[in-house]
Amino acid sequence: MAGLVNGTDLTLYVKRNPLGYIPIAFSTACELSVESDEIDQTNKSSNAWKQTILGARNYTISVDALYENFRFGGFMDMFTNLDDALEVDFEFKLTSLSDKKYNGSGLIVSLVLKGDTEAGAEYQMFLAGSGQLMEL
Repeated sequence: MAGLVNGTDLTLYVKRNPLGYIPIAFSTACELSVESDEIDQTNKSSNAWKQTILGARNYTISVDALYENFRFGGFMDMFTNLDDALEVDFEFKLTSLSDKKYNGSGLIVSLVLKGDTEAGAEYQMFLAGSGQLMEL
């Protein structure tokens, strides 16, 4: 069916100099959430209906990935960025639609490393956007 997108076609890339943008290693899921603050403008003339305007916008990114023992684009890389409070440049790509992508930067605010019995170790990363999210 035209217009539907396979989730496999959504990939998060992080900038890693001098390599450029590289995919998050072994990612299994990713999510981009864009929100806007609501500013209440309800007044006596609004006939008891709430009225709002949009305020500041923000975005967050989350990624689920398999844990690995090498450095580029994986947990160890992301931990270094978190520990050093480094801003991360990223591209969130939708490869099935003419390489549609969203670019921005942000800070890694959370890393969760998890290992269940007899299962692959996994981690989650949460990134809070800083500055403008650009659609390219």
